[in-house]
Amino acid sequence: MKTLVMLSFLFLSFNAFSEDGKKGDGQNFEKAKSMMLENIEKRISNLQDVKSCVSSASDKSALKECRKKMKSMNTEMKGKMKEMRKMKKERKQKRKGSDSDDE
Repeated sequence: MKTLVMLSFLFLSFNAFSEDGKKGDGQNFEKAKSMMLENIEKRISNLQDVKSCVSSASDKSALKECRKKMKSMNTEMKGKMKEMRKMKKERKQKRKGSDSDDE
């Protein structure tokens, strides 16, 4: 599950710089790099929070709460990624519509 979330961040981050179809565009590269680093930092922060929770857990119920916390963080991140994919799809469809109008 963790791998899936991480791979989706990487996939979306790498795709961000080819959004406009301009390969080698420095601005898109910097945007993708920035988004990727931001996602990695967020993931690291979440993992550190969960690690701290697990380390301080003294019984099974405390450990269960840590798992709930981790699950809610992952769900939140997945929701954000889903929204980003939706926005990207809408931009792509809008671009396709404007391209066909030009012909």
